[in-house]
Amino acid sequence: MSQSIFQTLALIFKEYNVRCVLIGGYAVNAHKVTRHTVDVDFLITREDFNKVLTSLNNLGYKIIHEQETFLQLACVGFRDIDFMLSDTATLKKIFDTGDRVVIADEEFITPNLMNLIALKLHSVKWNRHRELIDIPDIILLLQANDITIESPDIKIVFEKYGTPELFRMVQEGIKK
Repeated sequence: MSQSIFQTLALIFKEYNVRCVLIGGYAVNAHKVTRHTVDVDFLITREDFNKVLTSLNNLGYKIIHEQETFLQLACVGFRDIDFMLSDTATLKKIFDTGDRVVIADEEFITPNLMNLIALKLHSVKWNRHRELIDIPDIILLLQANDITIESPDIKIVFEKYGTPELFRMVQEGIKK
């Protein structure tokens, strides 16, 4: 493959008219936080994932882990690609309010800051093993974007997508 994985994915997504949102480390990086990431993560509907799966298989990608709302694909010599599955309404809301980012001369949509934090809270709430990645990301995102944990918008996001325990964890992390 002579082009980057981002160029290849952009072509596949355009070919099948797939709407997806770049999440994970690349979305964190788009919001003023530098974080190393070894994979590429997208939010997508199951229907759209199914549209692009054959093209990904043709590139050598195979599903190596699958849950009801998550799929991980790997290909020897290329970055893993993770897909978080979403319902259409949620994806549309995040896509329509998202931010544009250019990677390898291709444009992608990342969640706006509040939606990114909501996704990270949702991830930790249902997958406690994600605390070591997502809680520091939330803390750094708030700090880098000059948002206080006491902000009414942040409190609403925590009430809707997090837990009081996660709020306290972030609050304590900011104090350190």
